[in-house]
Amino acid sequence: MDGQIYLVTTTTLGRQTIFDDWRMAAVAARALANRELWRDARLCCWVLMPDHWHAMIQLFPGAQLPAVVRRAKVVSAR
Repeated sequence: MDGQIYLVTTTTLGRQTIFDDWRMAAVAARALANRELWRDARLCCWVLMPDHWHAMIQLFPGAQLPAVVRRAKVVSAR
């Protein structure tokens, strides 16, 4: 829904604590904070935990939450 703000949580595979390593966390944080990633949504705030990520995302008109979250997961996984 346009303008709606969603709280999204994603976890690492098997809840592995990948982001305990600050280097891995820094790479993921840079990817998630990239403005190009959020072309059809606004990343209001977020926090990266050792085995998961929380975010508040506001959708722009025409955006679909599953597509926005999928893109964020793909970009951060690379």
